[in-house]
Amino acid sequence: MKRESSYVYYGCGGDRSLPEAQSLQSAFAKMFARKDLPDDWPSRVIPILQAYANERRIEIVKTLAANGPLTFSALMRLADMPETSLLRHLSLLINGGVVALDDKRQYCVAKPKDALRSTLLTMSIGS
Repeated sequence: MKRESSYVYYGCGGDRSLPEAQSLQSAFAKMFARKDLPDDWPSRVIPILQAYANERRIEIVKTLAANGPLTFSALMRLADMPETSLLRHLSLLINGGVVALDDKRQYCVAKPKDALRSTLLTMSIGS
């Protein structure tokens, strides 16, 4: 068997066996249907996907969604995570636009700016 390239194409049909697959596919379809889709779209999407690519980061998002804005020390206690690990995860979540710091320097779930962030947030917190 000859390998043509290092990429695998799965198509755009999505796995409809997952309840969220259709909404996620729809969010991507909306993004790619834009006539003004910027050339740098990968550099904008990758941080969003990286934010949700780790179970611990999803747990942080769930904790913030359930408890509201939290200080770093409160979040560290609730997440039961070492300081350096939490800082690294929060950095990726902030970079992806999933978590924000409010004016009181407390961490909170950021308001989704687009359909992709909204769909991923809904999938992660289950509501």
